[in-house]
Formats: sequence, structure tokens, C-alpha cells
Amino acid sequence: MVAVLVLGGVGFIGRTLVDYLVRSDRASYIRVVDKGLPATAYLAPAIKASFEDPRVEFRQANIGSPAGLLRAFSNEGCAPLDGKEFDIVYNLAAETKYGQTDEVYDEKVYQISVNAGQAAAARKIPVFVEVSTAQVYDGDKKAATESSKTKPWTLIAKHKLRAEEALKAIPGLNLVIVRPSIVYGPGDVLGITPRLIVAAVYKQLQEDMKMLWTKDIRINTVHVTDVARALW
Repeated sequence: MVAVLVLGGVGFIGRTLVDYLVRSDRASYIRVVDKGLPATAYLAPAIKASFEDPRVEFRQANIGSPAGLLRAFSNEGCAPLDGKEFDIVYNLAAETKYGQTDEVYDEKVYQISVNAGQAAAARKIPVFVEVSTAQVYDGDKKAATESSKTKPWTLIAKHKLRAEEALKAIPGLNLVIVRPSIVYGPGDVLGITPRLIVAAVYKQLQEDMKMLWTKDIRINTVHVTDVARALW
């Protein structure tokens, strides 16, 4: 069994990953770190039960600060780790709201990822998983692969790609980068799920739902549970 650290573990994808790890009995110890509290995150009952599992420990910390980063990774006084380091670190900590400034994304996307990667390398963590975004790819009619041309089309993606390149340059970091497409599912309050709900209302009213975009813009989606399974 392994010890897992989930940074940003209270967020949309993070909470689903924690739930999956608990339900599938993948880890003996799961530390969830987030600046937000589970008690105020509107967790679904099933996910709340997973967070209350004895194998799960929550630590509130802002990993944008050195003190918060140390609190996240520290193995001192942690009986489940017994002086050892984590086997896997997942970085899901990032600003996900659109419409912010470059400065915000530099601090809360780029710098947070780099700081976490440096901490993982310093502690010789066997696996560091950076969850990026498929929005780093240039638009194309063909499905993107790992070697496809990158051309970020959102500010979040711009700074995620910067973070990817910086992480690749960290000596000794055993890095895995995951670039999911548009993620949807339970807990999604900013992405496609609210639009689906609005669409259902329009259907019930038998009215057309007018969008800002045309049918020529097509973006692949992936369910959050499938993302959690893929991360393992």
C-alpha cells in the first residue's frame, strides 16, 4: 500500500480522486491539503464519508507560502508515514476561475506548481503528478497527442504550460503530466455541468438556448470519475 499526498484535494477533481482512492482501497494513507475546508466545500454525502475515512487526514494550508508547503509535505510526527516520504504527490492546486489577471495566474497556477515540484524533488518523492489542461493544445480537427502543437487559448492554459516546462527542468523530479479535456460531473460548478442544467431548463420551456459560440467550436469532455481513475 502507498502513501498519497493530494494538493488541492478539496477541489472539483481533487475530492473525486480522494473518494476514488478510498473506495478502491488504493492507499494506506491519504493526506489532503487545501486552503479551503471540507466542511464549507459542499461535499456530496458519499465523498464526505470518504473524507471521514480513518486513512484520510486533512491539513489546511496555502502551499503558495513556504510555511504552507512545509506543512503539506512534512512527515514529522506523522505515524502513518513513520519518517518516510509520500510515494505519490498529486498537484491539483490551482486557480480555476476564468477572467483573472496574468499576475493572479502566475502566482496561483505557475508558482504553486513549481514550488510543489521543487519540494517533491527535494524530498525525492517517487512520483509527482501535475494535472494540467488540454487547453494548452492548438485547435485542430485531429485529436491531440502528447506531441501535438501547443498554443494555449486561455490564460490558465498559458500558465499551466509555463509550469509544465519549469517542472520538466527541475533536477531529480519524477514527473507525470496529465492534460485532461473539459472535465464535468458531480461537484462541477464552473464548467459544462451548469450549462447542461440551463439547457435542461430551456428544453423544459421549449425555448432555444442561445450561445456566444457557433457549432464549429467542438471541445471534448471527460467525466471526473474517469479522470480520477486515470490519475491512478
